[in-house]
Amino acid sequence: AAAPRPDEPRHPPFTAVAATPNVVPFRAMAEARNSALSPVERNAFGEIARQLTARLRGESGATIGGAAPIADTDPPLADEPALPSRSEQDGAAAIVASGRGQADDAFDVDSVRRLLDRLPIGILIYRQNLVIHANRTFLAWTGYRDLEALAAAGGLDSLFAEPGESDADETGGPGRSITIAAISGDRIPVEGRLFSVAWSGAPALMLVLADADGHRSAADVALRLAQAECKELHAILETTTDGVVVVDRDARILSANGRAEALFGRAPGALTGTRLTELLAAESRSGALQSLETAPRNTAAGTPEQREVAGLAGENRPVPLLMAVGRIAESPDKLAVVLRDITAWKNAERELVAERRRAEKCSTAEADFLTKISHEIRTPLNSIIGFSEVMIDERFGPIGNERYRDYLKDIRASGNHVVSLLDDLLDLSKIESGKLELRFAAVQLNDMVRNCVALIQPQANRQRIIIRTSLQPSLRPVLADPRAVRQIVLNLLSNSLKLTAAGGQVIVSTALSDGGDAILHVRDTGSGMSQGALAAVLEPFRQPAIAPRNGSADTGLGLPLTKALAEANHAGFAISSKIGDGTLVEIVFPAARVAAD
Repeated sequence: AAAPRPDEPRHPPFTAVAATPNVVPFRAMAEARNSALSPVERNAFGEIARQLTARLRGESGATIGGAAPIADTDPPLADEPALPSRSEQDGAAAIVASGRGQADDAFDVDSVRRLLDRLPIGILIYRQNLVIHANRTFLAWTGYRDLEALAAAGGLDSLFAEPGESDADETGGPGRSITIAAISGDRIPVEGRLFSVAWSGAPALMLVLADADGHRSAADVALRLAQAECKELHAILETTTDGVVVVDRDARILSANGRAEALFGRAPGALTGTRLTELLAAESRSGALQSLETAPRNTAAGTPEQREVAGLAGENRPVPLLMAVGRIAESPDKLAVVLRDITAWKNAERELVAERRRAEKCSTAEADFLTKISHEIRTPLNSIIGFSEVMIDERFGPIGNERYRDYLKDIRASGNHVVSLLDDLLDLSKIESGKLELRFAAVQLNDMVRNCVALIQPQANRQRIIIRTSLQPSLRPVLADPRAVRQIVLNLLSNSLKLTAAGGQVIVSTALSDGGDAILHVRDTGSGMSQGALAAVLEPFRQPAIAPRNGSADTGLGLPLTKALAEANHAGFAISSKIGDGTLVEIVFPAARVAAD
């Protein structure tokens, strides 16, 4: 379609909005006297249009809210605002003064907000009595941190003082001099213009304000914003629990927050001019200087160095600190040093170390005690077992009564049982104290299972229990202590036989998981155990809730010792059981402990 002629209006003329109880009354805004724009309006529209032109420059044929294309030949932004061209007026009008929502069609509200925040004029948009947007310039003039702070202070009701004298006759337009109230109580004279706009798809009112005295330039607004940000950052630094100091290349403190002064027990302002190394113990000074020297490289790499140092508080009392150093981007010769008091952490660490040492000492004392007791008990036990065997064999003459022979057999069995109990106690004590000596080697798990089954088979035959095996033929050797693995298998077989009645079965199997783990399963068809009983049998000297089916005595160390031996060999231990459904024990040697092909 052909471009419209310059004298053809591209948008309907602006319609002034009559004052209502919810709108700030401007006497000269009630009715526009002519269609000409005042200097304030021209400046406002010129700034808006030039910002839009900068966003769209280079996009051929771009339109704004249905307005005609803005040519790429528009002049660049000058130091002093020029009078807006007709296309600039139309482009700005489409964004800020159209009541038919063209702005929402072209840009989302967030984009428009970002654009308005860059303008050096004040923009206030509200609907009824609710302020829905105020740009950064307006907030800087009035001193409010954000829109929420403005709303909390009373919104529109807290903003405006009485309107000033009209300058409509002088400007030839409907601009009005008004006064806005800052949060500090200052009265700021501005020139204002009220428009109807579409905001988020609904009608709203926009108040465009320009500095009446010309004292609030863009630089002044930027300065106010920077000052507000500095105050906010200062408040944050004063409330943090870490000490923060700024030092130069000579480690001399330029500024410090209140927490840093409290860390070193200094009065406010006393740290300024002091060298950071003077606040540290002698053994920490060289390390601190090294951190300051390497800080730029570490910060650029995204890994600021952290170092433990000893600070000197009041009366040279040492304080453990964690120091981190970072470079200040805008000041390469300044470094920010963050100091954190880690006294509580150090105290907790010392307590944990002391507790561990006490536990190790108790465990060592227990192991030494058991070793001595075992030696003292084993000597007479060996004599009892030896004499009973001599008497059973009748080496010095016959036994007069057969019942005595049975008693002697019981004496020998009881003695062997006590010796086995002592061995288990010593092994368990050594494991807990970390003194068990393991000699790791490649163990053929299938061969170890066959040997152990052969040893336990006579006992199973006497109890009329069937032992079945299912061994994985391709199972590779595992890295473990052969003696420990043998004891694990024997303990599991013995425990299954004790809890299985005559006619039952014990199934021993090996397998290789998809992840390469070597697995040993021992399952029985005994009466099983409840979850409470399972927890009990894994504790030393706790008798199982269900008595052994064959009436044999239980040492109470079989499963706890088996679990400890498995974990000492870096293998996993798992047990599951259900009353009436038997018990399953699983020993898993991880793939890292299985030999490669």
